[in-house]
Amino acid sequence: NEETRLRVADPVAKVLESGAIAGLANHTLLIAQDGKEYPIDDSAAPIRGGDGKILGVVLVFRDITERKGAEAALLASERQLRLITDTAPVYLAQVDRQHRYLFVNKAYAERFGLDRDEVIGKRIPEVVGEAAYATFKSYVDRVLAGEVVNFEIEIPYQDIGVHYMHVTYVPERDEQGQVQGLVAVIMDI
Repeated sequence: NEETRLRVADPVAKVLESGAIAGLANHTLLIAQDGKEYPIDDSAAPIRGGDGKILGVVLVFRDITERKGAEAALLASERQLRLITDTAPVYLAQVDRQHRYLFVNKAYAERFGLDRDEVIGKRIPEVVGEAAYATFKSYVDRVLAGEVVNFEIEIPYQDIGVHYMHVTYVPERDEQGQVQGLVAVIMDI
């Protein structure tokens, strides 16, 4: 076990006992005779004869060192991005073509008295209010048509009142260049 360094259950014994394919739990290490450790995925499967009886077991280990390194790098990158977006003195949001939030920074959510998880998946008017949404919907439509949009506008938010905002919308494109949504950078001025 990667965390406790205790031996894990024998997958061959599991297969011989149950007759079914077995795998070890996540976070398993294979430790070589020289002490080098290899994180692994594994599986064990029965080898059956013509009569269906188990003749043996095949055990496969896959070295996942590269994958574990990539996962660790991705987690570090996500933590760094979250730190930057949560300390930025602006409101940040990512919205899909259906006007649903995919991402908001901490400041954006807190502005409306919500946690990020309460915003993600909701449509814009559910968070800002219908009247507020109506004031800037035409800009959302323009950016979803592929245009970068910068504007200043007075927005009558449903719960926090009227605020004068500077907004930049940038289209988010897929690998083929098709607009998939938008990224918003908003400052209360």
